[in-house]
Amino acid sequence: MTGITVIIVILVPIAFQVFMLQITQDKRHKEIKKILKRIEDKLEI
Repeated sequence: MTGITVIIVILVPIAFQVFMLQITQDKRHKEIKKILKRIEDKLEI
């Protein structure tokens, strides 16, 4: 039982950090897409 608890205590923060990284990367990707879209629109005009 204690071994499982130790594993959970170690893995949960790591999983949380990975999840937060994923969210920040998604935001960055959306911003980059917006910027590229603006550049594309300017080039078409």
